[in-house]
Amino acid sequence: MRHLSNILTVLAAFGVFWMLVQMQSNREVARFAGVVEWVSDGDTIRIQGHEFPVRIWGVDAPERDTAAGQAAREFMTTLVKSKVVECTKVAVDKYRRTVAKCSINGRPLSSLLLENGHGVEMCRFTGGQLGHC
Repeated sequence: MRHLSNILTVLAAFGVFWMLVQMQSNREVARFAGVVEWVSDGDTIRIQGHEFPVRIWGVDAPERDTAAGQAAREFMTTLVKSKVVECTKVAVDKYRRTVAKCSINGRPLSSLLLENGHGVEMCRFTGGQLGHC
């Protein structure tokens, strides 16, 4: 019986260790930075070294086939193209884009888009955190 207790203790310790390793690896994957290669539209960018496009969390920019969408894309291109952005992954959307809170020089891209009139806050996801609901 004592032998079984020791085995269970070792297995429990291994389980805790494995959980901590997984938590750490998830944390590392959640944060990433890189140079913006291209801007798809006002709220979607491609970051060098990141496998999927990145959808900016919390804001919805107009579609790129509209005049407002072209203006949003131009704004984002001027702001981030060929520059380093830092991101924290929030989710993956149905199009396999990484949804992330991204910033440039410590300034959140979602807030910059909103402050410059190039999108609306997605209140159902942000809960009003960006102050535009």
